Amino acid sequence: MRAVTPLGKRVILDGFVIETNFMKAAAVKNFTTFGSSVSFRVTQKFDVTLGGNYDTGTNYNSWAVGLSSAWKF
Repeated sequence: MRAVTPLGKRVILDGFVIETNFMKAAAVKNFTTFGSSVSFRVTQKFDVTLGGNYDTGTNYNSWAVGLSSAWKF
């Protein structure tokens, strides 16, 4: 499931939930990822995004935070 909504002319909020189930043997059978990001339009051709996600499953937890940029040519 994913939801994206503008919070203003220059800000976009994105949130998602992903369920992962492995078909073959793996270290974990399944896990769920919860994530969100906020994108800021700095100029008409340059965006900056701050995002993070959290994975959780049986005996498994992980998280990540990232900063990215996008240029439009």
